[in-house]
Order: sequence, then C-alpha cells, then structure tokens
Amino acid sequence: MILANGSIAISVIAQNLNVSRDSIKRDLKKLGYAWEGASKNGRWVKKKPTSTSW
Repeated sequence: MILANGSIAISVIAQNLNVSRDSIKRDLKKLGYAWEGASKNGRWVKKKPTSTSW
C-alpha cells in the first residue's frame, strides 16, 4: 500500500488490513519506514539501516 501511495494514512492501512493502528505503527518501524514531512503533505520513506556495531 505504501509503494502504491506514499502518503497513505496509518488509519487507512489499519482499516484495510483489519488491525490496530498501533500494530501498523510498530510494523512500519520494524520495516524501516518513517513519516517525513508535515502531517497533511508528508510521505512514508524507507530509512537506510544504520550500523551500530564497532
């Protein structure tokens, strides 16, 4: 859904998948997605993994 519409709302994703908004937030974070921009005209972006190992 995010690939088809980068500005899709969490509530729309949750409703389409019949799960809670908290589940969507948690899963998007695990998948490396973050919201970038203002709430009305922002978009989902895939963040590059950062290495924390020395």
